[in-house]
Amino acid sequence: MSQHPLLSGRMCLESCDARCCYETEMILTRNDVKRITQHLGLSLENFAFMNDDGFYQLKNKNGYCIFLDESTKQCSIHDIKPSGCKVYPIIFDVDQNQCVLDDACPFTSLITASDLASSCHRTKKVAKELLSDMVGR
Repeated sequence: MSQHPLLSGRMCLESCDARCCYETEMILTRNDVKRITQHLGLSLENFAFMNDDGFYQLKNKNGYCIFLDESTKQCSIHDIKPSGCKVYPIIFDVDQNQCVLDDACPFTSLITASDLASSCHRTKKVAKELLSDMVGR
């Protein structure tokens, strides 16, 4: 895990307004689904749906991620959150075939090109897992 305050998740817990959790389109890996269902005892239908591209995606409730505690702006499953949430705000742009920063995050200016390059492997791993899940269906 990165020591960078944003990439480690510390900044999200300490000072984020959770704007990335509003109208989320977070895609879930099979491992994410397994981890969440096992830890929370929920069925998949309680927190995710199959999107038009054939991926499981987190549900929104009242316009925000089903796992966002609206009063505290904190993730209620932070310790077991989806892989894509763990690597955010770095996302893999399939069209550009590279890691990029998501403009929705207000803290991306704190991430240097070096930070992006050194953390990109984690994001690529999530993208690879998602593609593998898709092929395996």
